[in-house]
Amino acid sequence: KKNEMIRGAYHILPILYYDKIDIPYAEKAISEIIETQNKWGGFDIEIASSACEDIDALDPLLRLSIIANIRNDRIDQVIQKAKRWVLFNQNVDGGFVFERNTPFCYGSQKSLSSLRDESNLFATWFRCLSLELIEEYETKGNNRLIQTVGYELPLFNNSRGALNE
Repeated sequence: KKNEMIRGAYHILPILYYDKIDIPYAEKAISEIIETQNKWGGFDIEIASSACEDIDALDPLLRLSIIANIRNDRIDQVIQKAKRWVLFNQNVDGGFVFERNTPFCYGSQKSLSSLRDESNLFATWFRCLSLELIEEYETKGNNRLIQTVGYELPLFNNSRGALNE
């Protein structure tokens, strides 16, 4: 499935970004990611996409757009719709849910679980990271993320441009 390929790529791409390895077929990948956005703005076939599914699509969409220097109204509309979806998953306590209307349990550990629509740290981290990446993309490098290998790699290497420049 397309969504599974995107989720898999998200876990490999940060290493390539960090090592400044060119990503082939960026334009095609961008189109594939955009096609997975549902009518609510999340990135899965199901309407209630999870925090993982959303960050797994948003991160490569934003990075590949910068790397390939492809920025257009279509991408901007997808990002704004995704932003609204991410914020829809925020509760009044300030935290976020992993997936609306669904209990959450990480790694089959009861101590790492939350009730239906209850905020949890795991979802809050991923959803805040999604918002930070969107903000960084929109402001072209005004980021607070540090450059380390892993899942908090900034989109830009400072105000000069994309990391691979």
